[in-house]
Amino acid sequence: MAVGTVAISRTPVATGNRKTYTLSYWLKRGDLTNIQQIWNCYDSSSDYMYMRFTAANELYLESKTGGAANIGFTTNRLFQDPGAWYHIVLAVDTAQSVSTNRWKVYINGVDEADTGGYSASDYSSQDVLTPANTDTFALYIGADHNTAQGFNGEMSHVQMVDGLALAPTEFGEFDSTSG
Repeated sequence: MAVGTVAISRTPVATGNRKTYTLSYWLKRGDLTNIQQIWNCYDSSSDYMYMRFTAANELYLESKTGGAANIGFTTNRLFQDPGAWYHIVLAVDTAQSVSTNRWKVYINGVDEADTGGYSASDYSSQDVLTPANTDTFALYIGADHNTAQGFNGEMSHVQMVDGLALAPTEFGEFDSTSG
C-alpha cells in the first residue's frame, strides 16, 4: 500500500490488552527529508503513542498515559536507503520485571538494542497501561491523528496482535543474502 497524507485508521470495537501486544509491518521509505508518522494512536496531549521517522532519518517511538511518559526511544541507526524494505516489529509486554524487556524494537529480525541501540531511551514502569489497543481512540497507519506528517513510501503486511509480545520470526523471515 502506498500512503501519502491519507491515513488508514481502525478503532477496536472493544478494548484489548493494553499491556501486551505486537505491531509488525514492512515499509520502504520514499521521502528522507520530513518527519513521517508510521502509526499513531491519540486521545489527547496526555494520552498518545506513536512511531515515526525524524527529519534526521532516525526511528522515534514515544508514549504517554495520563500525562506520564511510558516510553521514549530514538535509534542510533539511520534509515536513509529509499530502496530498502525494513521489517519493523514493536513487541510490548509491560508486565515484564526487567524494564528493557518491556519494549522491544526489532529491525529486519534483530533487536535494535543489540545493534547500536538508542541515542535516547526511557522505559515504562512495570504493568503500565499504554494508549494503544483501546476502543477509546483509533490507531492511525501512515499519518498522525490529524492526517499530518504523512508517511511517504510503501507499507505492507501491517499487523497488530492483541495479547502477545511476539518475535519477528512469527511474521516471516528476513533473507540476509538477498535482502
